[in-house]
Amino acid sequence: MTDHLAYLVLGLGNGAVYAAIGLALVMTFKSSGVVNFATGAVALYTAYTYALLRTGELMVPIPGLPRTVDLGGPLGVAPAMAVSLVIAALLGILFYALIFRPLRHAPVIAKAVASIGLMIVLQALIALRVGTEIVAVEPIFALDSIAIGSMQARRTGSGWLSPSSRSLWWLRWCSGSLASEPRRRQRPSRRKAPI
Repeated sequence: MTDHLAYLVLGLGNGAVYAAIGLALVMTFKSSGVVNFATGAVALYTAYTYALLRTGELMVPIPGLPRTVDLGGPLGVAPAMAVSLVIAALLGILFYALIFRPLRHAPVIAKAVASIGLMIVLQALIALRVGTEIVAVEPIFALDSIAIGSMQARRTGSGWLSPSSRSLWWLRWCSGSLASEPRRRQRPSRRKAPI
């Protein structure tokens, strides 16, 4: 049982990422009528931009120019996140203005092909500029761990357990206490019969 709970807590981060990408797909479709298959590629570009900013470099997406620009030192978490999000917003505006806006009256299949083409181009561009190796980034919070029974709980800068872990422990406690309470008999409704 403890393994299941540990895997559940570990999967919450991945689930949040999938939910955010799904939300982006739905919002893009509802607002523009385009199923943007390149959403994941834009998220990947933003993640690599963040990772390189944390190492002190800025990725240059234009082939023929140097792969990265040295910033003189690594950026902290907040500046790297802010710059990455601004670059993602600029990419979204650029893609909308150059690709999706001209296709707003095109057939659905043309929009889908353009979106898939953009996804392929972005993924190839990232592979050319960064490569296929993992870019290591320093953790945001200090990592310590404590043993709770047979499980290891990580201590982050915000406390011993993350808010999602606290929520799960609270739900488990509540469900255990609610399940142990005897069921109460429901009273019949006192509605008057129609005349």
